[in-house]
Amino acid sequence: MMPIKSEKQSWTIGNMVKVGFLELQVVNLILTPGDYLPDKYWLINPKNSKQYTFTPYNGLEKDWC
Repeated sequence: MMPIKSEKQSWTIGNMVKVGFLELQVVNLILTPGDYLPDKYWLINPKNSKQYTFTPYNGLEKDWC
């Protein structure tokens, strides 16, 4: 697993990160098959338990499950 390195925040599992105006906790890294980049991050908002996926350069998506 290779977290994002170019940002000043740490994208390792368990850390809090800022995405836009949201402060979310990194739950897991979803690896893409092979060497395809970018990988996705599974994030959760600890305040209301809403779940998101974040893909670098593509943005944040709310999980509807």
